[in-house]
Amino acid sequence: MIDIVIPYRDSKTDELKYTLRSIEKNFRECRIIISGDIPDWVQNVITMPREQTRGAQLDCELNIRQALPYLSDEFYLWNDDFILLRPVQDVPNYHEGDIDLVIKKKKAWVITSKSAKSLKNTADYLNEKGFSNSVAYTLHIPVKYNRDLYQECSDMLLPTLEKKTILPRTVYGNIYGECSGLHHDVKIYKADQDLPDDDLVATWEYTWSGIAGQKIREMFCQKSKYEI
Repeated sequence: MIDIVIPYRDSKTDELKYTLRSIEKNFRECRIIISGDIPDWVQNVITMPREQTRGAQLDCELNIRQALPYLSDEFYLWNDDFILLRPVQDVPNYHEGDIDLVIKKKKAWVITSKSAKSLKNTADYLNEKGFSNSVAYTLHIPVKYNRDLYQECSDMLLPTLEKKTILPRTVYGNIYGECSGLHHDVKIYKADQDLPDDDLVATWEYTWSGIAGQKIREMFCQKSKYEI
């Protein structure tokens, strides 16, 4: 049985409930670990509390590191807003494209301009390590990792993460990962945006009240075994 680790920081929305409902309905048997802030309504998951005091990205990585020693040899890293729309047995390790082109695309849109800076830091880091022609593992989808390789990658990155934002998923993907090819992003950025014709969708607290969020709440209206 494979593990799913969800690094969690308290949210203004209840997206996590719907993520868990979608996993129960549409994914294979798994064990779920929530590391970080722990909602008071969860049950039948492994909880690893950790105070969130270091900023969103570093706290996320520290939440993952806290769980690593206890995870299966392969595990999924799954955000609290990744929702499965269809039954699947696996999620391929897709990328978003050439890292320089993705940086340019993200810079051009105000909503993603901040992430462009983090991705540029990541590209510079990879270039310093001798990895040119890198691709961006910046899609809002779950990623399957080898536990020991992730530990190695995280140990290598942690001193840099203490100083500036870089993206561990993209570093891991270019150094250790097995790429499944190019894919479009499934993140919902606008309230009037509909659900994608895809296996997955990634929501956002600022658009959760919009069309896609409403359809998700209707689709997964029954409690899961992970809720009290």
